[in-house]
Parts: sequence; structure tokens; C-alpha cells
Amino acid sequence: MADRHRWWQRVRELLMLVGLLALYGVGLPALFVLFGKGEAWPWLLPMHHAAHYLFVALLLLFVVGLGHHWRQMRSQPNRFATRLAAEGVTYLLLPDRELLPPRHPAARTDGDLWAELGELLPKGQHLAVELVKQESAVGFALHGLPEAARAAVTQIMAHWPGTQVRQLPLDELPMFAQGDAAWWCVIRPSSKQRPIQPAVQDPCLALLSEVARLPQGIKGGVQLLARRDPYSGPTLERQSIHKSVPVLNMLNKRYELYRQPWEVGIVDQTHRRDIEEWADRASRDFLDVHLMVWAKAPSEVQAQRHARQLAQTIIAQYGPSNLLKLHKEGADLPPKHRFTAFEGGSWTDRELGSLLHLVGRDGVAVAPTLRCATAKILPPAAANLLSPGVLLLAQRSVYPSTEIPIS
Repeated sequence: MADRHRWWQRVRELLMLVGLLALYGVGLPALFVLFGKGEAWPWLLPMHHAAHYLFVALLLLFVVGLGHHWRQMRSQPNRFATRLAAEGVTYLLLPDRELLPPRHPAARTDGDLWAELGELLPKGQHLAVELVKQESAVGFALHGLPEAARAAVTQIMAHWPGTQVRQLPLDELPMFAQGDAAWWCVIRPSSKQRPIQPAVQDPCLALLSEVARLPQGIKGGVQLLARRDPYSGPTLERQSIHKSVPVLNMLNKRYELYRQPWEVGIVDQTHRRDIEEWADRASRDFLDVHLMVWAKAPSEVQAQRHARQLAQTIIAQYGPSNLLKLHKEGADLPPKHRFTAFEGGSWTDRELGSLLHLVGRDGVAVAPTLRCATAKILPPAAANLLSPGVLLLAQRSVYPSTEIPIS
């Protein structure tokens, strides 16, 4: 979604540039000649006669500029994916299995975590967060450039105390292992404006359970690529304002014509709820997200079946406000962690927090094979602690070659 906004912004800038050049190079000489200034200013006549050639040159400049910008936007993901494959680091995230989950999903801070992760990322960079199954174990992984990945790990450990981190070679992730047939599915929201509301208490637990219950010999998981989206929030805010003005005018007119305040109130509540949802969503931090599920199996038919099953599990967790849909699918996994241009969807930090986050006891209950922290820091032994009420008195402090009395 961010790519579309960036594309149209560049188109508008290029149109403005070409328009100004056309105004000064073609319009002004023609206007002065029309008012009889051609004889007083002889240099206007050659420009006026060459206006047609200048106009064609400006059109060519516009087309060439669009082509150059299109090529840059299509090639930038490949360049960053190449850099990510060469310099990126992969961390295995091991949550604390004894961590108690919040009593209510609204108490979670995962939305704030995704907002912080989005702020940490420089322009044009993205993070990869994955939930994968290899052999019989399920785990969370994070991949990115070293600086961004380390900063992201710091924020995750602050929001999920007790989390441990281990660095892994990228090739150890089953998604990029050689062999077996593969199938992938990309999921996107169906609406750009409406909120993505979960239909269950915690969609991540259902997804974790589905990945953990993949049959023996089947590898699969979820890959989420996220980057900053500074365009969707302001655009949605403008759209909510434009939507509210005609609705209020319509309600006032209906009240003046029919004098039916109860009916106006019903219509008012319906439209006001939509406007408030749009405005509330516009106030959140947006991220451009490429959400993909994948599966690897001995045959392509098996991989396709399990990948589609994972996709349907995610789709079923969200309500009718903004249905998720299967955007595209195919065989053979795409290049490593490449965020294809114009393929992202707009998610808020809160919506991403409901989809993918670390877990504690609740996650271990639905996925006993989840890879968790293996050890925890224990308090000092009781023998090394002073009993209450014991006073330690020091008579002298001895420094090298010097005795200093303590008064």
C-alpha cells in the first residue's frame, strides 16, 4: 500500500514540474504574443514558434521520468533483499513458558511493540518475523539487518520479560532448506479503510496451534514482512473527514423535510460508527505488511493443501468488518525475505499485535512443542543472605599500606 502512495506522490510531483515548465516555456510566450508584445520583445517569437517542439519534449520528459521512477520502485526490493541476504542476521526468539498472559487482549502491549518496531526501521527497510515448524518443534524467528534486528530484539525483550535470544544461520530456517516441494499463499485485507477486527480472543494462538499440528515430515509456517507506512494514516484521516461532511448534510436535510428524529438517529448512529472507526484507525501507527504462509512437503499436492489450510486458519480468525482474502499463491518459494513492490497491505500496530506476538503459558498450552527459554535467572541462595535484624559492623578499612579508622 505504501508503494502505491509513493508512486502517485511522485506522479503528482512530476506533473507539477512538467506543468510549470510548460507554463513558462509555452504558455507565457503565447500569451505575450497574443497581447501584441512580440514586436517589442523579439526573443518571444522564436520561443512561440518552437512551442510545439517544446511541448513534445515535455511530454517525452514526463514519460521518461515515469519510466525511470517505475524501474526504481520495482528494483529497490530486489536490491534490499540482496543486501539482507548478505548482511542480515537471524534470531530465534525463546519466550518464557511461565509468563502469564494478560487477562484481556486489550491489556496487551503488542500494538505498542509493533509501533516501536516500525519507528526503528529506516526508510525502505523491513523486518521479517516468522513462526515456523521444523521437525517436531515450533519457534519464533526474526530476521533483519544487524542494527535494526538488535534494536527490535531489545524492544521485544522489554515487552516480553524473560525472553531469550539465539542467533541462527539463515540456512537453518526450514523455509530456505533445499529439497521438498513448496507452496505459498499471500494474504491481504479486502478493504483499505475499514479496521481489521479479530473474531476470536487471540488469533495468534489459533495460528500457533495450526502450525504445531502439521503432520510429521511437513514443514510450514508464517512469514510477516513489515516496514513503515507514513502514508495510509493521513490518507485515511482525510477520507474520514470527506465522508463525514456529506453524511451530516444529508441528515440535516432529512430532518428538515420529514421531521423524523428517531429515524435520523438510527442513520446517524450507523454512519457515525463508520466515521468513528475510520478516525480511530487513522490515529494508529500504520505498517506496510506482506503476509505469507508456506508449506513444504514431499509432493506439491500435499504442500498446496497444507499451505491453503494455514491461510484459511488466518482468514477465519477475523470478522466481517474487513475480511482477509487469499491474494495470490504459487509453487516454489519466492526469494528470501523480498518485499515485492505494490504487494503490501495496510495494517495498524494494534491489528498486527493481535495477529503475531510472543506467548507464555497460553502458547505452551496449545503448542507443547514450542521452543521456549531453557533457563531463568534464580534469586541468590538463602545461605548467602543476611537474616533480618543482623547488623554488620566494620572496625577498620585497610587500603594498600594504609589503615583508615572508621568512626
